[in-house]
Amino acid sequence: MIAEEEEFRFLEERFVGIPRLYIADGHHRSAAASRVAKDRARKNGSGGFLTVLIPHDQVQILHYNRFVHDLAGQNNSIFLARLSEVAAVEIEAETVEPRYREEVGMYLNRQW
Repeated sequence: MIAEEEEFRFLEERFVGIPRLYIADGHHRSAAASRVAKDRARKNGSGGFLTVLIPHDQVQILHYNRFVHDLAGQNNSIFLARLSEVAAVEIEAETVEPRYREEVGMYLNRQW
């Protein structure tokens, strides 16, 4: 068992050179685990939760796709017209893979 002071020094030595951390996936899970840990700490239980740190140059973030089951009673034309009110909509010949933050690819009626 590591004494609390030893544990703090152990963690401090390893994290001192890390200026910031980003949660790339599981942020809702981490927030929930943090709330549970705080509640358990108040009840004399464990006040921590597991996490894994991976260097940015060893992480590959994959596409996070969504599937739209229906257009809420709209046809394709109406849906695209309403979408174009809030975003630029362009028809593409090839598969669209987002290149920039806030860029989205959409496949509708066999067309990108």
